[in-house]
Amino acid sequence: MRKQISAIITIFCLIVTVTAQINQTTMRKFQRHQTASRIGGLNLSLLHLAPDGRPARKKTPVLFIHGASYPSALAFGFRMNGKSWMDVLADEGFDVYALDFLGYGESERYPEMSSAAENKSLLGTAREVTADVERAVAFVSARTKASK
Repeated sequence: MRKQISAIITIFCLIVTVTAQINQTTMRKFQRHQTASRIGGLNLSLLHLAPDGRPARKKTPVLFIHGASYPSALAFGFRMNGKSWMDVLADEGFDVYALDFLGYGESERYPEMSSAAENKSLLGTAREVTADVERAVAFVSARTKASK
């Protein structure tokens, strides 16, 4: 049990440190956008990086979708040796977006997340979040005037 608690504390400290680094460096160039989620009253957040601050040279925008561990800023916007995945694609002329699912990153939290998780059903199943991916695609398509 002590090892588990120690591991949790270590992971928490790492997340706090990485988040501070992201806020100090990575977030300078990135923009954040909000769009409605599939759940009324809750908004999704999208991280956005335009190519060199200019209009995109490539017609098809890129939308990153994170997994179940890390929000988009850590999964795609985190810079190692000065470059993130989003930076590399923006340097190639792509308009790059990354979606935070509800409960992650800068997206709003499910109301159920405000209390203990005991005896609660799973939040954000693959079938459910598909509707949020569709909303993100529609948002990016509208902003970039790209077809789906």
